[in-house]
Amino acid sequence: MPSAGPEQTKRIVVIVWAALLASVGLHFMLTRVLPPPALVPDSQLPAPLLVLAIAAALGSFYFKARFGVRGDQLRPLAMVRAAYITALVFSEIPSLLGLVLFFTVNWPRTWLFFGISALAFAINFPSSDDFASLKN
Repeated sequence: MPSAGPEQTKRIVVIVWAALLASVGLHFMLTRVLPPPALVPDSQLPAPLLVLAIAAALGSFYFKARFGVRGDQLRPLAMVRAAYITALVFSEIPSLLGLVLFFTVNWPRTWLFFGISALAFAINFPSSDDFASLKN
């Protein structure tokens, strides 16, 4: 099987980006459509999960910057593809944490987790310049 070229790799990464971003919207819609569980007052769970969500979003930027395209080093196409996919998976984590928080304690500000996730996806959008000068 021949390896994917830069254009095909970018197309694959954009498809994965769109699918994972759509799942953030789906998670948000689930919190609006499904009946909420009983509210757990004074729960301590939102604070550590919020810290974990922010850490995951920052981790997504780290993986993209560390293993993705760098101006000073020519990276293999497979490494850039893996960096983008890893960054996108880390961008999805805040959304999943928001969904978990909704179903466990029904925290009223779960939309914050979906916003963090959407922001991470917006910043991690695959740029055409990142794939233009890569080697197979």
